[in-house]
Amino acid sequence: MTASLSVPIVGLGVASTKAAVDFEEAFTGVRKTVDTTEENFKKLSDGIKQMSTETASSKNQITGVMEVAGQPGVEVGKDGKNLLDFTRLMIQPVDVTAYAKGMSNNPPEKEKIPPADWSQGKIYRCGGFDSHPGGYGREVLRVFDLGVMIVGAEELDLRGLHNIVSPRQLHALGFILRAIMAKNAPDSFSHPEKELDIEREVDEIFGRIESEGLDCVYSGNFPDMNRFIDLPRREEVMQAISRLRTLKCARDKWRG
Repeated sequence: MTASLSVPIVGLGVASTKAAVDFEEAFTGVRKTVDTTEENFKKLSDGIKQMSTETASSKNQITGVMEVAGQPGVEVGKDGKNLLDFTRLMIQPVDVTAYAKGMSNNPPEKEKIPPADWSQGKIYRCGGFDSHPGGYGREVLRVFDLGVMIVGAEELDLRGLHNIVSPRQLHALGFILRAIMAKNAPDSFSHPEKELDIEREVDEIFGRIESEGLDCVYSGNFPDMNRFIDLPRREEVMQAISRLRTLKCARDKWRG
């Protein structure tokens, strides 16, 4: 009787030890990308463990998200709170079931809505419109499947884009933004306030895609990005651009 009970007990202990070792190995990735004190690392580790009991994500999955979040320089904050909050946001699923249920119980009245007009009629200054954070160093382009994109110094929440239905479209959208930025990045020495007609640039990039294929915007410089991408609509690209904080209006296009 004792022998038959001891086998599963020993197996449980081995599994628990292995899980702890796996977590410590995964957490070394956070140590590589996050610059903070040993006390904060302890609080980040405890926070990950607590988060794994409150969400559907495992400790190792949460650790992987935190490791990536540390690379673009998300502030750790006091007691690691900023980084823990950002990580929780990245793993938090959107409750579409509750939203759909609310819509079915309270269907909106049918009305004729004119199609959205995303033409902006503006000329922008390019200052800060760059995939290099701060205008120098290595390019940054990352897309999280939940709909958050980091390009250069910009962090975009794209979860509300209407016809984005797959991560592949988000990755393609990221490459399109990066291609426009690469072409129009401001020259800090000679043209720091270079002007940009964003609608013309989007038309040109879609013209290139039509003639050369979607691969013309892909770059292998970003190993975290998906190699296989699907084309988003022009409207979604314009919506994403409208959320950029670095674009400052210079003048109305029609006024010259």
